[in-house]
Amino acid sequence: MTITEDLDTYLADFGVTVVVGAVSGSGNFSAPDQIINGVSISTEYSVLVKYATFSAVAVFGASIAVDGTNYTIREVTREDDGAFARISLTTFETEEIIEIPNSSGGHGSPYLTENSEYAVSATRFSLPTPQEDMSIKDGKFGGMLSFVKIDPASGHMNLSFQILVPGYDYDLAR
Repeated sequence: MTITEDLDTYLADFGVTVVVGAVSGSGNFSAPDQIINGVSISTEYSVLVKYATFSAVAVFGASIAVDGTNYTIREVTREDDGAFARISLTTFETEEIIEIPNSSGGHGSPYLTENSEYAVSATRFSLPTPQEDMSIKDGKFGGMLSFVKIDPASGHMNLSFQILVPGYDYDLAR
C-alpha cells in the first residue's frame, strides 16, 4: 500500500517530539496497554516515525528520547510502503533494590571494582557501630565501605562484606 498523505503533517498533528542523537522529528507514540474505546492497541513501547528522517540513526541499542523520556532502541521495522519505521523501545526499570545495613547516605557510591565483581558503596555519614542508639559521647561512630556482589549470570545483588573505617565524609562525588 502506498501512502499518499503528507507524512510530516500526519506526524505533526498526532505526534510527539522524537530525538535520536542530533536528529529530531515527530513520531506517533504507543505505550503498553494503551486503551482507546475499550480496545487495547499496544502491548509494548514503540514510536512510529518517518523512515527517511531516522533511517541513519535509529539502530539497535541507540538512545532515543520520545516526548522527553529516554529509551533504548530494541528493534526498527519498516511499515506500510517503507515510508514509516516502527521503533520498538526498551525502558529502564528497577529490578532489584537491596538495603545496605550499617550505612547512611551512600553518596560515595556506587563504584564498580575493576573486574565488575563488586559494587562498592561508601557511607557519607558516621554511624554508631554496631547500629544502635547511643550517645555521641560514647565515640563509637564510624563509616562503612560495603561491597555488594553482583551475580554475572542473573545480575542479582547480595551484600558480600563490609569494612569499618574511621568516621569521615566519604562523598567521592565532590
